[in-house]
Amino acid sequence: MNALQRDLKKLVPLVESLGKETVAADPHRQRFHLQPPVGWLNDPNGLCVYSGQYHAFFQYGPFDVNGGVKHWGHAVSTDLLHWEQLPVMLYPDEPFDCHGAYSGSALVEDGTMYLYYTGNVKHPGNFDYIKEGRGHNVCLAVSKDGVTLDSKQCLLTNRDYPAGLTCHVRDPKVFAYEGRYYMVLGARTLEDKGEVLVLESTDKLRWTHINTLTTPEPFGYMWECPDLFCLDGQWYLAVSPQGIQCQNVYGCGWFAIYGDWRGDCTLSEFHELDAGFDYYAPQSFVDGNGCRIQIGWIQPVPGADAAGTGDSGCSGRPGFGLGPRRGPLRSCFFSVQQSGAGATGYLTDHSSRGKICLCWTIRRRENHPMSTDSPVLRCDRGRSPH
Repeated sequence: MNALQRDLKKLVPLVESLGKETVAADPHRQRFHLQPPVGWLNDPNGLCVYSGQYHAFFQYGPFDVNGGVKHWGHAVSTDLLHWEQLPVMLYPDEPFDCHGAYSGSALVEDGTMYLYYTGNVKHPGNFDYIKEGRGHNVCLAVSKDGVTLDSKQCLLTNRDYPAGLTCHVRDPKVFAYEGRYYMVLGARTLEDKGEVLVLESTDKLRWTHINTLTTPEPFGYMWECPDLFCLDGQWYLAVSPQGIQCQNVYGCGWFAIYGDWRGDCTLSEFHELDAGFDYYAPQSFVDGNGCRIQIGWIQPVPGADAAGTGDSGCSGRPGFGLGPRRGPLRSCFFSVQQSGAGATGYLTDHSSRGKICLCWTIRRRENHPMSTDSPVLRCDRGRSPH
């Protein structure tokens, strides 16, 4: 443990304890979504099942409700509904991640958790931090118990990526397939075109670029948070493209892949993952029953902390990938809209562009606090007004 990590391990709990009363008094504090203890939350990271528990890491800025230097917050659950906050897992405490432990993923193998993430470094100087002045490093942190770290190291720097890219290469998603390990990285080219790099490894440490996935014509200037997965024999690429026109604050969606993503292949047309306004940077993982689950970030509305409530941003409810039954990719998402009188929930089938297939209402009794343990649930049969 270096001196910076030692100090951060003291400072973060102190800030969380000092802000506890302010956050608890927030009338908009979520009960159905995972929120940070204080400060800022954005992308879900490292989603996995480890030792019988769901682990959700997330981009966490404990010192600033508008972002700040990113850590990896950490929470665990046995049911994806009730979450226990654990101490921060990754601190920006090394030269290769000193300006933020940015987004990444988890690979669980033989009782060990491997956390791949982007180490953000901003060099001092008169730079634009797009084409020069920034380091986006692929880093690896290893844990033998899922709570504490045993090691951290830098695996790749910008010099190791293909030519023709800006400094913006980030968000590694790693998985094992057919006896090898694969990583996808979001990238922005010098011509402001988004793409995804595919890398291969035999030992989880040394990586070789083998392919690039993109569209014939530019579609957004940067593809963030890539996710490559298979459902019922069909491979899909999920990305969060920056610079596209969409109803959402920022867009996220998927392409079907035709051909072998390790070599010759093409992408289908782009499909939105969510037809709402605030869902972004989703990541998926497979649970113990073989079900692929996706969780995204619900972005805060502008001025979310105008009242000084001390917290901003939350995670989306888990979505369960159902496979290509009535369409190329079906995904249902649980969402809840809270108010002082209660909450209305929706189960939405996004294969039909946001059609609500189930609606329910939770109403709060007078002097009876709302709780996910004992909600007052009223289910109305019939067609949804939405």
